[in-house]
Amino acid sequence: MTAPGPYAALWRLSRAGTPVALVLYRDPSSREDWIEVLRELLAGPDHEAKVTAEVSEVLGNVDLPIILAVDPEQEAECIGRLSVARDRLLERRRPVVLLLQQDGPGLRRLRQEAALASFVQGSPEVDVDEEVDVESERTDFQKVAGFPPEEWLSRYRSGDIDDTLDSALLYLRALFLERESS
Repeated sequence: MTAPGPYAALWRLSRAGTPVALVLYRDPSSREDWIEVLRELLAGPDHEAKVTAEVSEVLGNVDLPIILAVDPEQEAECIGRLSVARDRLLERRRPVVLLLQQDGPGLRRLRQEAALASFVQGSPEVDVDEEVDVESERTDFQKVAGFPPEEWLSRYRSGDIDDTLDSALLYLRALFLERESS
C-alpha cells in the first residue's frame, strides 16, 4: 500500500531529523493551501501549529510547531535573520517548517548562507504527489521506536514517552502511519 499527497509530505518532514524542515511550493496560488495542510499535519494532541512570518516567534516559541510562511518578496531577508540565529534553532523542541517558493528569492539566499544551508541540507523538498510504502514504513517505525505506531502513540499521548524533539518527530511519523492504516 502506498500513501499519496499531504500525508506523504508529513512522512518526509518527520524523517528530516532536524528542528527545521524546508517545504518548497511551486505555484504561488498553492501557498495558502500548503499552509493549511501543514497546520493540520503538525498539530499535536495538546497543541496547534502556529503560522507566522516572524523569525522572533520561531526563536521564542520552542515548544510549538511553527510554519514560517513569509511573503515571497520578504523571503531573502527572513533567511538572513534565520542564518544569524541558526544556533538558537537547536533549542527547538518542536519542528519549524520553512515554507519557501521554489526558485524564489528565499531559496536563492539560502544557497548563499552556508551555515544555515548546511543545517537544513537533510531537510526534504516536499512533493505533494510523492507516494510512500506504508507497510515498509510501519516496519521501520517499529524498529526505531520499539512499538507499533498505534501503541507508541498511546504511550506518547498518555505521557509515558518524554516530550523531546525526537519524540515530536516520531509523533509525526506515527500519526502518518495511523492515518494511512485506518
